[in-house]
Amino acid sequence: MASTIIARCPCGATHITCPAKSIVSVVCYCTDCQAAATALAALPDGWRVMDADGGTPLALFPKKHLQFHDHGGRLRAHYRTPNSPTRRLVCNQCNSQLCLDSTKGPWLSVSVKFCTAPKPMPNMRIMTRSRPTGQGPLPGDMRNFAKFPARLMLPLVASWAKGGFRVVKLPEYPGLDLP
Repeated sequence: MASTIIARCPCGATHITCPAKSIVSVVCYCTDCQAAATALAALPDGWRVMDADGGTPLALFPKKHLQFHDHGGRLRAHYRTPNSPTRRLVCNQCNSQLCLDSTKGPWLSVSVKFCTAPKPMPNMRIMTRSRPTGQGPLPGDMRNFAKFPARLMLPLVASWAKGGFRVVKLPEYPGLDLP
């Protein structure tokens, strides 16, 4: 199966290829996604991946099929806390958050903002209980979940089972220096 580019940073220094479609696509409102998106958008010429209402659209892909193309060694890892099991991979040339790696999980969450056409369309909102205050009601165009729903786990576990329950470790990347 041929790999296609699924996401590319705006400057073109990094991109991700994968032969598989996304497992699922969500809009996440968790406090970690909000805090990281805010910190990374504050970098010089930083790119916003978070929507105005505090949600971050993410498409989840199986790690086993991914290939990172990092021309010039531009990818950097951003950990919200020193012991965090998740890291955001950021191109340090254009300060764009390309993806979120759940290091203990078999999938990678790619920022929909940087997905190539056709962009995955989110089909649920998760962690809406952490949505910033003062927002209007959520639209009824998709399911809204206050927490991390079991319904999201079903396609993720099914994809993981297809891969023999392997957890692929992605390469280590230097840390991102925040101001």
